[in-house]
Amino acid sequence: MGAALGLAACAAMVAGTAGDLDTLKKALDSDSARERQQAVVALAEDGRSEAWELVLEALADPEPRVADEAQIRLEGIRSREDLEELFGKAGLKVKKGIVAERVAEALGRIPLEIDEERLARLIAHRDLAVRAALFWSVERLAAAGRIAYSGDGKLEKALSKASTKDKDPHARACALSALAAVSGPQAGSVAARLISDEEVSVRCAVASVHRFVSIESVGGNVLGLLALDSAPAVRLQVAEEYAREADSTGARALAGMLSREQEPRVAWRIVELLQDLSGLGFGLDARPWRDWAEDLDADWSPAESSAERTYEDMTSAFAGLAVLSDHLAVLIDMSGSMWDEGEDGRSRKQAADAEVRRLLESISDETLFNVVPYSGVPQPWEDELVPASQRNVSKAIAAFEGSKLRGKGNFWDAFWRALEDPRVDTVMVLTDGAPTGGDRWNLTLMKTLLPQGNRYRKVVLDAILFDSNGFLESQWREMCAATGGRCTTIDL
Repeated sequence: MGAALGLAACAAMVAGTAGDLDTLKKALDSDSARERQQAVVALAEDGRSEAWELVLEALADPEPRVADEAQIRLEGIRSREDLEELFGKAGLKVKKGIVAERVAEALGRIPLEIDEERLARLIAHRDLAVRAALFWSVERLAAAGRIAYSGDGKLEKALSKASTKDKDPHARACALSALAAVSGPQAGSVAARLISDEEVSVRCAVASVHRFVSIESVGGNVLGLLALDSAPAVRLQVAEEYAREADSTGARALAGMLSREQEPRVAWRIVELLQDLSGLGFGLDARPWRDWAEDLDADWSPAESSAERTYEDMTSAFAGLAVLSDHLAVLIDMSGSMWDEGEDGRSRKQAADAEVRRLLESISDETLFNVVPYSGVPQPWEDELVPASQRNVSKAIAAFEGSKLRGKGNFWDAFWRALEDPRVDTVMVLTDGAPTGGDRWNLTLMKTLLPQGNRYRKVVLDAILFDSNGFLESQWREMCAATGGRCTTIDL
């Protein structure tokens, strides 16, 4: 490793007042991840082809804060020559790590046209994560009008095939959404054949493209049919689609869904959507919502301002945030700040012990739960959700109170570890708000990647932040809201 540059020199390079490519290249060999990150920023600002080659190299940096920065900065590419480098050995053809996945995602943000024939070839990539990212990029490129169509329909055909034939359900769902952006009518035709697909994620995607599916092709209204689906995730997707329609028909359909819903997580999400549409504060009782919806005029439009969300008669909360689920994974960030002591000599870990105890002792015994402390790696108390029996609750409390786990705060891996149990519908995390470790570090990037990866899984993320700041809070609020979740701050 080369000698570390001073932070002042790095700042000067970023500002364009010092440094050349040789200096920046040396900075990429610094022992300091922060200096390497700032060198990436400066290289992207430089904008020459040689500089972009170095940014591409930084995608493989072992520190996620550096590699994330390089991924974000790729959207600054403006020449076709530099874009071409992304398709080669330093980009999509890299076989190790997640470099190819990073490039696949960034393609959707670069403001240059890509021809459909190339995209049709790319989406056959052997790696699942890369394919899913490419489908998402195709969706964004199509929405932005940045696909150069040749007229032979190769991309449409490739996406149609992937929607029905890809071996991975998430990839199939992503392909269908991309197809809807490329060709709504074709997506409607494919979606009509997938409405009874055995995979929940695919049925969620069908609901999301419902406007392209004709009633005749499925024997009824797509959302009406999927509103009766056995999977809570599909019903959540349907509820959100009704809310997006923002008309009296959608409002009445939501009220009808609430009257039938048995899953707390779905029911509360419907209530939240109704509160947002109406400006009213009713709760889980479907009767006032049904009365309100039935009285709406045909030309009704949603309230200009939403009501403050209320959660009536809730007896269970985590650090003051009402628990709206009975299939719950509780994540606790055990990074260094958790072990800081206050003036009274009490550590945040001791305060967290009390909050976890209060939470677990308040949930009903019908609730399924798990506790997942995490540092550099997640360490779930159990491998899957377990019933909240008195015995399990006592064991979970004792295990957490006895935990000495500490290190980095790898939220990214902890979140996806929790989702390995398909029954989880809500993740509640207690964190200082600054993720470190794992493959992802940058919240600006994570706040779009996490909702996209969770798009058809429909797990709600609720966050309780301590020892945070305004920027981190804003990023977490956006990330949680994108999943239908909430974010709050506390003194711990």
